[in-house]
Amino acid sequence: MPEDIDAELAAIREKVSKEVTLLEAHIHECRVRVDSLRTTLRGLDEVLGLETDHPQGSEAVRRVASEADHWLTISEILEELVRRGWAPDSDKPEGAVRASAARLRAADCRWKMTEGRLVFSEDIDDETLMAMHDQARDELGEEDA
Repeated sequence: MPEDIDAELAAIREKVSKEVTLLEAHIHECRVRVDSLRTTLRGLDEVLGLETDHPQGSEAVRRVASEADHWLTISEILEELVRRGWAPDSDKPEGAVRASAARLRAADCRWKMTEGRLVFSEDIDDETLMAMHDQARDELGEEDA
């Protein structure tokens, strides 16, 4: 009896594996299509003389995180950026948001990443602020400006 169950489970696993592969291929095709459409939109905006009327990069992350009533994860920030139509133009948007958050921290160390959540803290003394600033810049591999 266990052999029959093992064979049935193996067959189910094979079907699920094939479906995952098909869906991953479909997701890739969708991402390629979205990237193409974004490029078309940028081109049309340029021809029409339309300007981007929303913040991008670190400024978009700062606005979303500033308006939140709780600490936000990178995924939560990305969800809100998408909801507002401010999603980063990237094939790895979560990585783009993470990089923007890191740049935000390097520019103003009152922004902290704690347990994967971005938080703003005004209650930091100047010495701690400078040490955090130096640490954030070191993490980004930046030299003194």
